[in-house]
Amino acid sequence: MQAIKMDKQSVEKLKLKLQEEKNTLKKELESFAVQDKDIKHNWKAKYPNRENGNMEEEADETQEYDAMVSLEQSLELKLRDVD
Repeated sequence: MQAIKMDKQSVEKLKLKLQEEKNTLKKELESFAVQDKDIKHNWKAKYPNRENGNMEEEADETQEYDAMVSLEQSLELKLRDVD
């Protein structure tokens, strides 16, 4: 396998792009999840809780939560790769 040589300026540009991607992913995760303090790179989606909801609203909450968990897991993996 042949190593690819890069100049310092290119390396710094890539580092900056990775940091920007990391910040974007964290910001998106923070909009609907909280970071696990005990496990690095682990996030937990917040369960949407609407007060005094009927059964239909509760079903919507569950569906919304399932979608958020799926998105959370996808973003966690991307963040782990960037980090």
